[in-house]
Amino acid sequence: MAETTSASARFPSFPDLQREHTELMRRLRPSGEPMDESQRRSLIGDFIERAKNTGAILDGDERQAAQSILDYWSAEIVSASDIDDKWDLPKLLPFEGRAERSEPPADVIQKRVQARRDLELAAAARLWKSSDNDGYLLAGRALEEAAAHQTDPDVAELVRASRVYVDGKERERRLKRRWFAAVMSLALIALVLAACAQHEAENARKSEQSALRAVGGLLKAVYPLARMKCSMSFWIKTSVERGHWPW
Repeated sequence: MAETTSASARFPSFPDLQREHTELMRRLRPSGEPMDESQRRSLIGDFIERAKNTGAILDGDERQAAQSILDYWSAEIVSASDIDDKWDLPKLLPFEGRAERSEPPADVIQKRVQARRDLELAAAARLWKSSDNDGYLLAGRALEEAAAHQTDPDVAELVRASRVYVDGKERERRLKRRWFAAVMSLALIALVLAACAQHEAENARKSEQSALRAVGGLLKAVYPLARMKCSMSFWIKTSVERGHWPW
C-alpha cells in the first residue's frame, strides 16, 4: 500500500518533473497569477514532496538534475527559523533498482537535452530579473541558442535585454577602436611635423653657415684692397704735409 501511495504521489518521469518545475516557475513569477504566501508555500511544498518521491525511479544524470531542482525549491521556502544543526536540504528517495530498459531514441534524448537547457535558461532569466545583475545576460553562442528556443516570457525578455547589452558593448568597442585610430593618426602627424620642422631647422642652419662662409670669403678678398687704399691715402697725406707732391 505504501508503494502505491508513493507511486501516485510522484512524477511519471524526469521530463514530467522538469515540465512541472517550469510551469511552477511561470506561475510564481511576479507577473503570474496573484496568490498569498500560504498558497505559494503550499504549491512549492506539494512539488517538493512529489519530486522527492520521484527519486525512486531516477538514476544517473537525471537523478542529479532532479536533486538540483529539489534543492532550488527547498531553498525558496526555507526560513531562518527552520535552519538548525540538524537541518539539511531534502533528498530524493533511494533508487528502487535498475530496470532493464533500452536506450531511448535520439529524438527523445535531444528533447531531454533541450528541456534541461530550457530549464537552465528559465532559472537564469529569473535570477537576472530578481537581481538586475548584468552578469546573467547572455552573449555569443548562448544568446543565439536562447533566441532559437524561447519557451518562456522571462527568457524572451532576457534575450531582448542581452541583445541590447551586447549591441551596446559592440558600439563601445567600435568607438574605442575609432578613438585609438584617431589618436594614432594624430601622433603620426605630430611626428611627421616634428621631423619636417627639424629638417627645416637643419637646412636653415646650413644656409646660415654657407652665408657666413661667403661673407668671410668676401672679407678676405676685400681686406688687402682696403689695406692698400688706406696705405696710399696715408702716403699722399704725409707727402702733402711735407710739401712734396707725389706727382
